[in-house]
Amino acid sequence: MRLRSASFRAALLSLAFLFPAANAECECGFKMNDTRDYFTHVIYNNFSAFTPTKTVSSNPDFYRHWVIQRWGIPPQNWATPLPIDNQLDNVYIQDGNLVLKQEGYSKEAILSGHNVSVASIASQSGDIIHGSFRIELKMEGATGGSVAGFFWYHDDQNEIDIEILAKEFKPDSVLVHYTTHPALDESGVLVKNATEVIPLRGDDPASSFQAHRFDWTGEELRFYQNSRLVHANALRVPQVPGYVYMNLWADGGPWSGTPSTTDVFMSVKTIAIYHNTSASEEGIDKAFNLRCEKAGGPSNITVCLDTSIESGNLDPSSVASVITPVQVWAVVLFWVTFGVAVSFV
Repeated sequence: MRLRSASFRAALLSLAFLFPAANAECECGFKMNDTRDYFTHVIYNNFSAFTPTKTVSSNPDFYRHWVIQRWGIPPQNWATPLPIDNQLDNVYIQDGNLVLKQEGYSKEAILSGHNVSVASIASQSGDIIHGSFRIELKMEGATGGSVAGFFWYHDDQNEIDIEILAKEFKPDSVLVHYTTHPALDESGVLVKNATEVIPLRGDDPASSFQAHRFDWTGEELRFYQNSRLVHANALRVPQVPGYVYMNLWADGGPWSGTPSTTDVFMSVKTIAIYHNTSASEEGIDKAFNLRCEKAGGPSNITVCLDTSIESGNLDPSSVASVITPVQVWAVVLFWVTFGVAVSFV
């Protein structure tokens, strides 16, 4: 099936810019302008367009893609000595940004073992497989430990992480941790190249928004800082679907450090996640295939460039109903079918 679906997508994209389509937008997927990777679905949020609210759980634009996590973890051992509690009120819209908050944690709270009030959101869909995952964020307010995370997760053996630790902030750099799990082998030894720590340099970079990104294909993982490729590996690349998460937390352990005594804020300007689903990965996503067919098939309009969306020129949630002439789609379908047939020769 993978050989057939790969040929299907290759044939689809080979025709994506040959035929004009009428007034349709992104029904046939998304092409990455720099890598030329192709994905069928998108989660895109520009939070400046959201209505400011104390919580966003009831906002339909937010809830369409995301759900706020409401669970806690008790203290377990020396590595996670403090309980954490993901709170609904710690996720809200302010000044055109999505904000995740970690509440300040006093020294008295440490001695009494009170919960650390933190924040986490997860994608509504757990069927995200391969894609380009992008976020513009800044982390501020910390006077102590806090971890900001942007990651994809299936289980402890299939996880792709970008993490930033407040305790590592420097005036001229922010250290960014890139990890492909499992990062340890069966003997507990760190796997070479499975995790890298790469500084994002600049003049007080922690005080301004920075663009973080990882691309996940069937063959490798690539990590970017402000559109610059900084790390890649082909180690144990996941081949199963999962969820996307963002979180802000500290549990007093050696990774996060003692929780910040002041409120910490993870502000997110935009999120763009171009991705496949289990069905579209195999070329059998009926809803996607029908939507593309009704829009007239692949073209330079129905297959959208990521740059067109992130510049604000296209709204990927807008889907037009005008269809190109049947004879054009028939030609496209013939060549796609031909490409599939050739893959078995």
